[in-house]
Amino acid sequence: MIYFDNAANKKVNAETIKKLSEHLLAFGGNSESRHPYSYNAKKILSEKEVTLFSQMQLQNYEGFYFNSGTEIFNFIRFLINEKGKKCNVVTSRLEHPALSANLKNSIAEIRYIKLKNNYQYDIESLTEVIDQATFMVAINFIQSETGLVQNLEEIIAKIKKINPSTLILIDSIQGFGKCELPSGADFYTASNHKICGIVGAVLIAKKYLQLNLAEIYSKFRHDFYQIGRIEIPQLLAMYDTLKEELPKQKENFNKVATINNYIRKAITDKFDSKIYCRFTAENTTPYILQIIFPNYDGAVLAGLLGEKGIMVSSGSACMAESQIPSEALQELGFNNKEIFSTIRLSFSEANTINEADFFIKTLKEVLQNY
Repeated sequence: MIYFDNAANKKVNAETIKKLSEHLLAFGGNSESRHPYSYNAKKILSEKEVTLFSQMQLQNYEGFYFNSGTEIFNFIRFLINEKGKKCNVVTSRLEHPALSANLKNSIAEIRYIKLKNNYQYDIESLTEVIDQATFMVAINFIQSETGLVQNLEEIIAKIKKINPSTLILIDSIQGFGKCELPSGADFYTASNHKICGIVGAVLIAKKYLQLNLAEIYSKFRHDFYQIGRIEIPQLLAMYDTLKEELPKQKENFNKVATINNYIRKAITDKFDSKIYCRFTAENTTPYILQIIFPNYDGAVLAGLLGEKGIMVSSGSACMAESQIPSEALQELGFNNKEIFSTIRLSFSEANTINEADFFIKTLKEVLQNY
C-alpha cells in the first residue's frame, strides 16, 4: 500500500507502536485520579512538555490537552463565549471547517480578512476589521486542502500594533513539527493525528495572558464535560516523536519536497495539459499537493486509486463526505466544477520516489480507464 493521505492522519509506523506500547504499560490506567499512578503520569507529561517547548523556542508557553484538533476548536468557541460581552473575532474564509463552524456558532461577530492576488492575507485590510472590540484573530498557517503557506510574521506584528489586547490563534496543525512556526502568536495548535497518527492534541498557549485560561479549561472539561479523559500515553508518544524528528526537520522537509516536485513535473510533462496544479511549489508546503482534474470526479479518482493500493483524498478529510462546495476553495477562486475535480496528496518522510513513480504510472491507467 502507498499512503499519500498524511494530512488527514499520518500513517502509524512501528516506532510509534513501540513508543505507545511502552507508555501504555507504564501509564495505561486512570490519569484522572488522585493516586500516585496518575500523579506520576502527569509529572512526566509536564517534563516532556517543558523539554519540547524549550527545543522549539516556546519556553513562555504552556500546553492544554485535548483528544483532537476539533476539540481544540470547540474550546476556542467556549473561550469566546466565556468573554460574556459583545466582541468580534477576525478570521479568514480559508480556515479548517471545524474552526470556521465553531467561530460562526460563537456569540461573537465574525469578520473576515481579505486576500491579495497572491492568495496571502491582505495586511492592509486588517485596519478595516480589527478594532478595540476584537477579542481574537484566528487564522491558519498552512491551508489544509491546498497546502498554501501564509507569511504571518508581519501579520502578527500588525495585529498587535492595532490592538495589543487582541489574542492571536494560529492554526498550525498542518505545519507543527514540519517547519518553523511564525513567532509572536498567543496560541498555536498541534494534532497527534498528523504527528504520530494516533489520538491527542495540544493547544499551546502563551503564559500570563489576561484571562484565567486554566480555570476556563477546567470549566470546559469538568463542569460542562465537553471532552473526555485525556490519554496521556498517546501524548507522551507524541512528544517523544517530536523530540526525535525536530533535529531532522530540514532533512525531512527537503526529502518530501523532492517527491512533491517530482510529481509536479510529471503532471506537467506526462499528462493532458488540462490537468494541473493551481498553486506553485513556492507558495505551498511540500507536504501537500493538490491536483485538479477537469471533467473528472475527484472522489471517484480517489476511490479508483485506492482500489490500486494508493491512498489519497479528495480535499479535506473532514469534508470528504460532504456535497457542499469548500468555502476555502471558493474563496481562492475555484468554481464548483473545479472544487469537485481535485485530489489531495499529502506526504511524510516515509514516502519515496519509487512510490511517486508507481502513483504516476497508476494514475495514467486510471485516467485511461475512467
